[in-house]
Amino acid sequence: MHVFVQKRTFLVSTCLGWLAMSSPAYAQQAGNTEVPPSDAPAAPATVPPTPVNAPAEDYGAPAEHAEPAGKDQMAFGVFLNPLYALFGRYELNLAFSPTHLVSLNVTGAYYDIKSGTIEMKIVGGDVGAQFFLSGEKPMHGAYVYPRVLYYSADASNSIESAKVTLFGSAMTAGYQWNWQPFSLRLGGGIVYYKASGQSNTSAPTVTLKGVFPMLDANIGFVF
Repeated sequence: MHVFVQKRTFLVSTCLGWLAMSSPAYAQQAGNTEVPPSDAPAAPATVPPTPVNAPAEDYGAPAEHAEPAGKDQMAFGVFLNPLYALFGRYELNLAFSPTHLVSLNVTGAYYDIKSGTIEMKIVGGDVGAQFFLSGEKPMHGAYVYPRVLYYSADASNSIESAKVTLFGSAMTAGYQWNWQPFSLRLGGGIVYYKASGQSNTSAPTVTLKGVFPMLDANIGFVF
């Protein structure tokens, strides 16, 4: 009976394993005044010169600090990881940037994995905000990218079938280049998740959780 349970929990454990896998001053001078003697003849009265008012020059209002062109324009991005497709994983990341400081990202993923007699299909994705620490335009510069994840997997072989769900959160950091329309994002970080699976037999529920490294590598277009 123990061997039978091990075989039935193997599919769930395998499924769980696959699922695991941003002012100038002015100076003045004073002259010396000489006092004439009391018996000296009075100096003739002088008429002060008539002042001439020169027209004031208009230098205009002080110029404000100019922002780089396009810095606060809205932008949309579409990204994917071409390496995932080699392993049957298709993922699309959509990003909306209302300002150069942040973009709101939504990712959808679909896996179609076959390994020996096991066939597995996974659907899920993540939602997060990508915060840019520098950069002169949207989706450009150093970033931090927190997100939450959810995935659901269905696996089967010739003996049984299993259902697995995964919840988690991730944090990555790196640098994104925006050459508009082309863009490249490279970074890495960690992901924490908790996954649980149950087969259609009487085998017990299998749970897997932990912290694992995560790679963030995508190419795409920014409009």
